[in-house]
Amino acid sequence: MNNNGVLTKHDDATWIFTPNVNFRGEIALEYKISDGYELSSARANINVKVSDNLATNGGFEQTNQAFQTDYQILTQARGHDTLAIVDTPPNWGLGDTFGLGSSGKFLMVDGFTLGEAKAFWQQEIELGANQQYQFDYWVNANRKVETQLYIDGEKAGVVYSAQAGAGWRQESVGFVSESSGAHIFELKSLGISAGQNDFGIDGIVLN
Repeated sequence: MNNNGVLTKHDDATWIFTPNVNFRGEIALEYKISDGYELSSARANINVKVSDNLATNGGFEQTNQAFQTDYQILTQARGHDTLAIVDTPPNWGLGDTFGLGSSGKFLMVDGFTLGEAKAFWQQEIELGANQQYQFDYWVNANRKVETQLYIDGEKAGVVYSAQAGAGWRQESVGFVSESSGAHIFELKSLGISAGQNDFGIDGIVLN
């Protein structure tokens, strides 16, 4: 188990594996069974996952709380470098609700930026060292969209690209953290020209 947890035997002949705090990943258990006459060996693999969402307010139900942005926050996303948290985006056709949250709020982004790509969503999140994580988010493109996840300023995963009318699609990026502590996660819009990258974002999950 490489000191990643504790295996405890109980009086009812069951065994309980308790992982160390902040540990996630695969554990290999090798064990032997004997009936007093024959001895058998076997191996069990355990994949430890964390179901809690490490990203705060990933469904935007608390509007613009707990995340930072290089964009201007308005009541409607109109014009370059603007975004809004909305229930029903006017004239965009992204749908009245998304369904991942009780009120259907999501982030509406006008992805046209002046200059280089900017972060429309940024959050600092604590990670454990050498642990497996998965970052998920949903995108609905009103126009051609290209987004990219960055972790501590470095690209993570591939560019997410979708054409208008594709509906809500989930993008997933798996990675292994190199160190423990606070890490900066950013979602950037890469289509910086006018007429591109008008989209909705919802369901940001890290676990």
